[in-house]
Amino acid sequence: MPKIVLNGRTPDERVPELVVYATDAGLEPITSARVDDKGSFKLPDDALEKATYVAIGPAAEKKVERLSRDEVILYRSHQFAELLHSADAIELARARWERLLVFRHCVTGHVRWCGWRHPWFDTLVAPNFPARAAAAAYANPLAGGAATAMFRPELDLAILPLRRCRPVCEGVVEVYTRRCCWRPIVVFDPRIEEIIEQLEHIPIPIPDPDPGPLGPGSVGPDPVPFLEGGVPDRLALNAARDRVALRALPPAERVAYIEARPYLLSLFRCGTPRPVGSGFIGPDGEFQVCWRRFPTILLPHCRDEVAYVVKQLIDGVTVTIYDGVAAGRWFGLNESPTLTTYHPRAIACRGGDDPPLPGAVAFLELIGDTGSHDLESPAPDGWDRVSAPAFNSGLLYPVPTAAAAKGLLRNCNLGGVVSLLYRFSEGLRGVGARYYRLTVQQANAAGDPVPGTSQRIGPSGGRWRKFRFSGGSIQVLNVPLAAPPVASGETDLWTIPFDADLPSNEEWLANQYHGQLDTTTFPNGRHLLTVEIFDSNGNRLRPTGAGGAGTDTPFTYHLWQKSGATDVFPNVPFAGLTHILWWDNRAGTGDIEGVQVSGSPVPVGTCLFLSGPSTAELRVRYRAYHPEEMFLQRYSLTCYRGLEGAVQAPPTIVNGVLPVADATANAGTPPSAAALSTGVPFSALLGSHTRCSFAVNLITSLKTTNGSDFLHQGNLRDTVAFALEIT
Repeated sequence: MPKIVLNGRTPDERVPELVVYATDAGLEPITSARVDDKGSFKLPDDALEKATYVAIGPAAEKKVERLSRDEVILYRSHQFAELLHSADAIELARARWERLLVFRHCVTGHVRWCGWRHPWFDTLVAPNFPARAAAAAYANPLAGGAATAMFRPELDLAILPLRRCRPVCEGVVEVYTRRCCWRPIVVFDPRIEEIIEQLEHIPIPIPDPDPGPLGPGSVGPDPVPFLEGGVPDRLALNAARDRVALRALPPAERVAYIEARPYLLSLFRCGTPRPVGSGFIGPDGEFQVCWRRFPTILLPHCRDEVAYVVKQLIDGVTVTIYDGVAAGRWFGLNESPTLTTYHPRAIACRGGDDPPLPGAVAFLELIGDTGSHDLESPAPDGWDRVSAPAFNSGLLYPVPTAAAAKGLLRNCNLGGVVSLLYRFSEGLRGVGARYYRLTVQQANAAGDPVPGTSQRIGPSGGRWRKFRFSGGSIQVLNVPLAAPPVASGETDLWTIPFDADLPSNEEWLANQYHGQLDTTTFPNGRHLLTVEIFDSNGNRLRPTGAGGAGTDTPFTYHLWQKSGATDVFPNVPFAGLTHILWWDNRAGTGDIEGVQVSGSPVPVGTCLFLSGPSTAELRVRYRAYHPEEMFLQRYSLTCYRGLEGAVQAPPTIVNGVLPVADATANAGTPPSAAALSTGVPFSALLGSHTRCSFAVNLITSLKTTNGSDFLHQGNLRDTVAFALEIT
């Protein structure tokens, strides 16, 4: 019986599991024989006559349809026959058989879905949030001098203001590999110009040139280009900034800039991605994928990388929710990445409790996407009321004085449709809790309910959604939460959607709320929001020893507060849990009434042609206010000349912004007269011109929020246009 001899193998070395294949000209096996532990194998007698090639390769886990030249030792069939005839054995040199040793390589990581807040949300509310620095770097990559640009991280949605993230707990992860080789970038390297040229041809969004009252153009999910797979292209996301930086940096600093951004190096010298394996996502969003990998010796300046594609079968349709190959999201072989998808159809699970709070508990967790610890609400002093309100009670992002909130998104009023998420822990189910009820009442100055104003609210559409794993597909189903008639006769009850109420192949979708509060259907002002809990018979439950009607039950109502960076959850010893909310849906006013020259109002007309000496001063008459001044964030008057853009003539005019007395206080509130901007000489406006056309924009922003977005950020706009001439 013929044998294969592994030349140079020591007794303690691993013996590769080998197979001898007789193949046709296309390397498709005709027949095969496994090599035993003594090196022997037996092909059919006529195998070599029918075959074009004979290949020695590693044993495969499944039937091989076609061999790869890179993974086998190949002979012509007549050569193989001559070797067997002369020696009755095939000797393999160590360098040849070592590469037939097949190893298993595994990668692991997590998959999550994330949404985001409005681009302004955290960049202004949380000054220390990384997105603020990222926004500045995006708008001006060389701010602070060219030498600092290389130290700015690339802009990525990972540091932009995410809304909430939840694990993707069902799906398939496909793994792709590629090999990238590049010589180190050096000073005056011609490849740098090649990178800049390629960046020129990448389509990118152009930020709004109008800075408005909130700073230079919006940065965030709005201008981010998305690929079909729900992953932002890091190259496109940073192309504008990288192009500007590489042009402006000194030659020596270009090298460090590029080396800090591997996605720029991948513009060249990377091989074609190839699939190597796939695996399932676990209930906590974790995955592991293993594949057969041959040992290779990497050439200098080469590395192997992996990328991931995540797919879900939703209602019978395969949806790619994450395409890292298309988006250029590559990782090292030993990295354990968190794959973040922003795909709108991705199915995510609710995930674990965050913040964690064990036991049978209930508390208000989210107002929109804002934690209830960012709500200024006095401690309850009854089941349906709170202690005497402070000046800012019921507002989000509180600061202790109105002056401290001027110009900032602090002490923000609610408005629009506000979604409410409570934490009803699984422990409540164990003590008999079954239903909840949400009541809204107007609040008086003492924090007590106004009689006769009670209204009930519930979840959006009266339902929640769940997904069911069935036959490899994810089915999305609606579940009505309205309670059936109960023995106690209580009404307006909703079923608490406990996880334990679902079978093992079903889960609740993430990002669902227990109550939807349309504030536009209520009067503006402070209101009390109360939650109550009931058992299956409709009997109200109260924490043991709490005040108010109900059956003593071993659970606890909590507030969620912050003490520095620490979460604090004080107990609420009443039969209901009440918070105070202050909403105001009045839109405010931003109106330019006209202009005047050297103190004389100009008649309002369709076409304005203004003339005067170079010393004549132009003023703008305007009104920018909210009936509740605390809810005005700020406003700005921005002047544009012809086609040149914003007028720049410091110090009178800075970046086109006309000077005003106080851009964070009401201006021109009736019955007072309209406010006036500071006078600006014609010479400052026209610069080197003797006449030109102008436009002045008034942009007013309010603090109104639904907890996820700010509803009136810069959408109160008015414009006046005119022509100036020095005579």
